[in-house]
Amino acid sequence: MGDDNSGIAAAREEARRRLRAEGIDPDLPGWRGLVDIKAKELLNAAPLGNCSRGSDTPMTAQRFLARYDIPCFYHFTDTRNLDSIRKAKGLLSLAELNRRGIRTPAPGGNDWSHEADERVGLHDYVHLCLFTDHPMEYRAKQEGRILESRFLEIHVDVLTLDGIRFTPDVSNKRGVELLTLAEASETMDFQVVYDHTDWRGSEIKQRRLAAKKFELLVPRCVPIELIAEV
Repeated sequence: MGDDNSGIAAAREEARRRLRAEGIDPDLPGWRGLVDIKAKELLNAAPLGNCSRGSDTPMTAQRFLARYDIPCFYHFTDTRNLDSIRKAKGLLSLAELNRRGIRTPAPGGNDWSHEADERVGLHDYVHLCLFTDHPMEYRAKQEGRILESRFLEIHVDVLTLDGIRFTPDVSNKRGVELLTLAEASETMDFQVVYDHTDWRGSEIKQRRLAAKKFELLVPRCVPIELIAEV
C-alpha cells in the first residue's frame, strides 16, 4: 500500500511539473482536477514507484523526473562563449568542437584537463552540473580562464537523450566511474540535492558539498532548444 501511495504522489508531482512547464499554475482551484487526470495518465503509461535498490522496475528518465522535483540542470561557461554557442545551435563536446573546427573563445578547461578528458573518452561529452556552483567553475575563475561565468539552465528533457551518464564526483578525477541513470539512481545521493532537507545540519552540509561535484554527461551535443535564454 505504501508503494502505491508513493507512486500516486510521484505521478501527481510529475503532472504538476508538466503543467508549470506549460505556463499553468496547478495550485489554482480550476486546475486541480487536471493534475489528477494527468497523474492517472502517467500511471497508466508507466507505473511509478520508488525504484530503489533491488527493485525489479528499471529506472527511466520519466520515473526519475517523477521521483525528484528537478527544476533544470546547469552548464557553466564564460560569457564570451555565448555567441559561439548560439551559432553552433547548442553546447558541443570538446571532440565535436574539434570535428567541426570550432575554436572556443574562452575554454573552461586547461591543456591538462583536455588531455585527461581525451585519455578516458570524456571529451565526447558535454558536462553539466546539478547546482549553480561547481568546484571546476571556481578553479577556472581562480586561474583566470573564466572572467565572467554564466550558468546556463538546461531543460530536464536532456535526460531522455541517448547515452547520458552521471558521475558521483568530478568526472575526470582518477577512478571515477561513469554511471547509467539506473546505476546512478541506486548509488548517488540525489535526495540531498532535490528533497527538502535541513541545510543547517553538519551532515547535510557535507552531503551537499559532495553532491556539488556530481556531473551529468551528455554525448556530443546539448541542442539549443534545451537551453534557456542563451
